[in-house]
Amino acid sequence: MQQCARDFADKVSPPSSGKGCWLVISYFSGLDGVACSHHIDDRIESLSRLGVETVVLSGPCRDAWSAAIPRVRRYSICSVSPAGLRYEIRHWLRKRLGDHSAVRRAIVDLLTLPLLPLEGIERLILRVGPTWSWCVSSSLAVLFVVHRHRPSLAYTSTAGGPPSAHVAGMIASRVTGIPWIGELQDPLVFEQCETAQKGIWFNRLVERLLCQHADGIVFVARSAEQDLRRRNKVRGATAAIHPGASPSVSLSPDCREPENALLTFLHAGSLARSRDPDTFLHALSQFLGRRPDAAGRVRLVLCGPLSEQIERRIGSFRSELDIVNLGNISRAACARASRMADVLLVIQHCNPISRYTIPSKTYEYLLLDRHILGLTYHNPELDDLLHRHGHRAVPVNDVERISAEIERIYDDWVSGRLVAPKQESLPTADTAAAELAEFVDSLPKVPR
Repeated sequence: MQQCARDFADKVSPPSSGKGCWLVISYFSGLDGVACSHHIDDRIESLSRLGVETVVLSGPCRDAWSAAIPRVRRYSICSVSPAGLRYEIRHWLRKRLGDHSAVRRAIVDLLTLPLLPLEGIERLILRVGPTWSWCVSSSLAVLFVVHRHRPSLAYTSTAGGPPSAHVAGMIASRVTGIPWIGELQDPLVFEQCETAQKGIWFNRLVERLLCQHADGIVFVARSAEQDLRRRNKVRGATAAIHPGASPSVSLSPDCREPENALLTFLHAGSLARSRDPDTFLHALSQFLGRRPDAAGRVRLVLCGPLSEQIERRIGSFRSELDIVNLGNISRAACARASRMADVLLVIQHCNPISRYTIPSKTYEYLLLDRHILGLTYHNPELDDLLHRHGHRAVPVNDVERISAEIERIYDDWVSGRLVAPKQESLPTADTAAAELAEFVDSLPKVPR
């Protein structure tokens, strides 16, 4: 295998000019309004400014890619299993038909019905998520891509996406001899929640491949890096790099009225399962109960998809609270809405995985010149990030403390003291790309 890799590498050796060409493998690249896509797409744009050419291999669930980023070539590959194909077809149809009525959802279900029995058999046997088979098709596509574009590095990211991307990265590295860097946003395996993880066997397999074969592993939180090293023997180098966000986010205009009559809290992002605004709503209700002078002067705005369970919970508060749901809107529209708000909410999942990750919206919030209130779950790293830049953090499951923080924010707002802190050296996608490039340059050049 090593001799084959050296022979293949001689044929596809990377060009010597510039910083070389990176093969970026990430299933969800190119999806507007999806945090995991913003993570990798911001990184690609920043790498381009550093002179890195990128070839992106992604899944078919994407919007139109921006042609404004130079030195980027893109390929979309479908999954090969019935569950994967049905998932991707449903997504493609919903994008074109919309997903806002029962009739349209029925049409989508009807058109994908022939794949349903095969999907059921697949799930029954494998007990894994629908996109597992993307590792097969993307691994085959990798052979074509490396031969055509001669990348000097395989960089795989599962920022919110399926771990199958790492399998394709390993194939690219083993066949061609190029280095392989794997990036993790959330831990693939988290011991406290293993019984709830779908496809835990597949995640364990991918984690083992990363630890045994990757030249480097990048994490978005130091706690996740420490957790992986505690549980596994890692062959390659590791680094924790806060991903930041695109500096273009901060270009959204300030749309607040000079004499705004409402103190507006805004949460951007999806709310489902254990990440919900329930404690914040109870805390806000408590605050309004003891402060009648604030009645009618506080509003909560939600941007992003809500599960049916979350919608029902919110509905139970609508009679006493001012709640506006903008739904699933584009990233640009979400940034504009955020600039109209006074306080931006970070809400973590109320489960152990939140100890090892930082919500990606945090980095966009930091660039928007607004106060941030973080509702965090046993995450000192996130608490420190917010406090270090002059923002607030309280436990997500402590209604009393959240209510007290709301009251302090309200009093500051009434007195005109609610001014967002001005900070230098904020984490951005540009600084993260520079750290990543430096990490790649530091890797030992070991022949395979």
